[in-house]
Amino acid sequence: SHHQINDLLGNVPISPFAHIAEQNFEVGREYVKKNLDRYVSFEQAQYFFDVNSAYVARKLALLFFPFARRDWTRKCVREGVLLPPRADSNAPDLYIPTMAFISYVLLVGFVMGTMDNFSPDVLGLTASEGLAGMAMEVVMVKLALHLIPGLPNSSALSLLELLAISGYVFVGLVVNILTGLLLGSLAYYIAWAYTGICIAFVVGETFKAAIKQGDGLQQLPPRYLYFLGFLALLQFAVSYTLGICPPPLFFQE
Repeated sequence: SHHQINDLLGNVPISPFAHIAEQNFEVGREYVKKNLDRYVSFEQAQYFFDVNSAYVARKLALLFFPFARRDWTRKCVREGVLLPPRADSNAPDLYIPTMAFISYVLLVGFVMGTMDNFSPDVLGLTASEGLAGMAMEVVMVKLALHLIPGLPNSSALSLLELLAISGYVFVGLVVNILTGLLLGSLAYYIAWAYTGICIAFVVGETFKAAIKQGDGLQQLPPRYLYFLGFLALLQFAVSYTLGICPPPLFFQE
């Protein structure tokens, strides 16, 4: 408020421009708060970080060895109330994608350092490109859900769920880069192919289960196969782009 600003500045007079700036700040803050709460609440975000070490271990195992899993249905406490990630390995979380994203940014910085090409801007650029890639994936998935004929328009897929599911691509990126550092470029591409298949499989099954549960469907429309194929290609594209550029080639034999 105006009195708080005066307390901070002592007896320094406040110009009319300061009053205008303060008013605009208050209006802007209220606008951001109002519109942010429309999409994300603290309680919703907290749910996706409700994990423990056992969940992290189970989820990582699922991400890299997903093919034996038959049941991808989310567990419920009661009708319409889902168990948190720590109690259900099928639930998407934001803890693993966040940690993987940070590790990815630091790994890229490390690799650039080994190539004598590191600068402080590298970390910021890498983080920006990573976030842009994930945002692009979320937008494209949302568009596909709306535009592909025959797909149910599921309300079960919230923005945070989309971010969580899309964020698992960074887990694969970290493994790919570490493999390339230790074993060379050929091993990197083998790891890229394998992790791409695994992450695409997990993402597809997670989406399928979420849509079936959210819309109460027993069977999905046949054209859902187009959506699954689109998701698989998207995982490979994002992983390839963020894993290889920048720089054009991480690993030299």
